[in-house]
Amino acid sequence: MPVIEVDILLAYIVSEDRHHLVASEYFSRIMAGGLTRPMIASFALQELELGIRAGKILPHGKIAKEENEVASFMNEVCDALSLYEMSILPIQCGVLAKAAEIRQKYNLSYYDSLHAAVTYFSDDKTIISTDPKYDDVPGLKRMDPYKMFATR
Repeated sequence: MPVIEVDILLAYIVSEDRHHLVASEYFSRIMAGGLTRPMIASFALQELELGIRAGKILPHGKIAKEENEVASFMNEVCDALSLYEMSILPIQCGVLAKAAEIRQKYNLSYYDSLHAAVTYFSDDKTIISTDPKYDDVPGLKRMDPYKMFATR
């Protein structure tokens, strides 16, 4: 199963996101049975929440100022994960060690290196992402939804 980067899940949920259309197409094809259901790493959920709290992720174009707004958006995330029967991968020590190596060698951010490391330990070593920085990490395969569906 491929690993999905948090940006694609976020783009699916937030209609204002610039990647919303391609993320919606990706998830529609999963529901139709044309694509394998992806997995998501547990730290990706933490990345979402921290991004919301820092004001870097704007649920539906607005800053979440109250705890109930954060909770409401995280419940939307949970609903999407449930709807698509996505497995949530736990954090493992080996993943953290591999992420540190990837950060040092390929200059990825903290969370991007974690996504890469989880993907490295997955069966098919495939990450679903629009971000080409994963192409620089040997042993990983990136599937860009824009290339999958020829839309942009």
